[in-house]
Amino acid sequence: MTHVPAQTPNPECPVERFLFREEAAKVLRVTPDTISSYIEKGRLRGVRLGHRLLVPASALAELAAER
Repeated sequence: MTHVPAQTPNPECPVERFLFREEAAKVLRVTPDTISSYIEKGRLRGVRLGHRLLVPASALAELAAER
């Protein structure tokens, strides 16, 4: 087995922040089911991590700007 040293994070490559579906719902003042619906309809980007649904903060900001 080969050991690979950890790399220092590149400040030029920012890490995307994700919110859980429930957190995203609170930000937009809608229900978690509405967030799921937006994702299913393609209105909002989302990522499934196991049984949890995560929403990129940038996608949430884009949707909020449209409203």
